Amino acid sequence: MSKIARLGKREEGTHLPVLVEFKSRTTKNMVMVSMSKLKSAEAKYKQLSITHDMTQKERTQCKLLVYEAKDKEQ
Repeated sequence: MSKIARLGKREEGTHLPVLVEFKSRTTKNMVMVSMSKLKSAEAKYKQLSITHDMTQKERTQCKLLVYEAKDKEQ
């Protein structure tokens, strides 16, 4: 990992997201593939949510690609 940072201001009773930057895409992809192992983890780890860090434009493009793929599948 090359960088880890908490995002947002600390407030009592809230959980802050953590931004983790990996040195290589390969490492990031290995983490994303291993996410399914969280289902069989202890209860405190089952609440974790891991997502790709994308801009609003990237999220919109991703949604469009998913819709196109679903249309082609039907």
